[in-house]
Amino acid sequence: MKSLIGLLFFCLLPFGLSGRTCNCPCIEGLTSRLNEEASARGCSRQLDHTVLQELNEFFDSHRGYLVMRHGEQWKSPAVATLPNAALQKIAMMRHEDNVSNPLTEKSQVEAELMAQALRAVISPEQHPLGLYTSGNARAKMTAEILGTAIGVCVEANPVLDCVDYPAEASMPTEELLTLLPTGSLPWEPVQVDAVLGLGSYERIHLEMAEDLAGKREQNSLLVTHTQQINAIAEQYGLPVERLSTYGFILVNLEEGTAKTYKHGVFQEPGK
Repeated sequence: MKSLIGLLFFCLLPFGLSGRTCNCPCIEGLTSRLNEEASARGCSRQLDHTVLQELNEFFDSHRGYLVMRHGEQWKSPAVATLPNAALQKIAMMRHEDNVSNPLTEKSQVEAELMAQALRAVISPEQHPLGLYTSGNARAKMTAEILGTAIGVCVEANPVLDCVDYPAEASMPTEELLTLLPTGSLPWEPVQVDAVLGLGSYERIHLEMAEDLAGKREQNSLLVTHTQQINAIAEQYGLPVERLSTYGFILVNLEEGTAKTYKHGVFQEPGK
């Protein structure tokens, strides 16, 4: 409640005192305005003011980190012509496409709207925030959009990088399909190690645990990928599930608890 009152007060401050303006007197008003903007820009996803309220209250009184999945990966024309989704997924997870494919235009719009909302609820002037990203273009673009809106620098962190599927010469597509019939990598030790190399499952677990243990002095926002998010989910006893783009896990460092927001700050489809 204290955070919401603070946000209201901040929105009513004259421009000269605040250094910036806010076009809403409360989170619900902000959400309504941004959802109108989303519709005008052809974005079908709508922000969820209840999630934004929870984040506002969390960052007002707790320390923690928000581990977010990147936005939607752009699909090259060559990949788009492949005959099924499994083959397309495998191609997009091999190094060249995996590292360099940017966000889709639709996902860029979603990131910009999300960033405006998070700027209001995180209040980095009061609560310093570290912003970290993988080096993959779709995650890096997400983080840069967030960083510009929130007003913090983005730091690349290789621990957050997406895993690469083996190149065709190392593991032919036909062999990969026998391990991954849908093209996606299940979060199971045997399959992870079979595709990525022996010990990969445990390595991802250890790297994420060690990296996050070093980020306990301030709030942190990490933009990463499904495998790293799965490791965090298991660490905190959460169900392992594939999050929507911009879905995240919010970890409360003081209480040692975590909560999954499958759709991030956006409403569940059909809600």
